[in-house]
Amino acid sequence: MEEKIKGETASGFKFEINKRLMDDYDFIEKVNNMAETGLGMPDLIKYMIGDEGYGALKEHCRRKDGFLSLKRMQHEMNDMMSVKIDDGTDLKNS
Repeated sequence: MEEKIKGETASGFKFEINKRLMDDYDFIEKVNNMAETGLGMPDLIKYMIGDEGYGALKEHCRRKDGFLSLKRMQHEMNDMMSVKIDDGTDLKNS
């Protein structure tokens, strides 16, 4: 059974991330690609929280008028990547 890290963003979105991401080279490549190019955020989020979690996050971020803000999605992703692991490390600095 895979160990999950549970977290909640400042806006109240609850999520689970596989603890193995701390040592996952593919994850680091996705983070690096996004940092270098500014592209790949959807793939990175899906890799972190899965397709179901990604859909839930989009609905959480969607405004009542149906608009889905890029800035809000970025903010939520940054919050998720700041979740603290056992030793106090976060995903951004793993």
